[in-house]
Amino acid sequence: MATENRFVRPLTGQQKIAVERMHRLRELAAGEAEEHPARSQRYGQLVKQLSMRFRVPIPLEIKNRFCKHCWNYWIEGKTVTRRLKNGTWNSVCKICGELTRRKAGKARLPLPIAKE
Repeated sequence: MATENRFVRPLTGQQKIAVERMHRLRELAAGEAEEHPARSQRYGQLVKQLSMRFRVPIPLEIKNRFCKHCWNYWIEGKTVTRRLKNGTWNSVCKICGELTRRKAGKARLPLPIAKE
């Protein structure tokens, strides 16, 4: 029998819509990353603004695809370099040069590979 976490508030209607918009913006950013990187970066910034405005955490499948510092959409080998070191993913954004560290685990989704 699974117990519910009593410390987590259920999402309101507006928050559910905000999460849906975040997923849609990630899809748009993925489609525009190759041809219009500035547009995909703007979509990342909008995801962050939605998260702050409606007080909703950004889902991991979205958070792991954007740079934490410049909100550029990450494409493996083209806009980000990833290294696995001691159970930690070290990601270096090639746009802003910042290093982001995340634990290696089940939550990490594979990034799309750059098309040459």
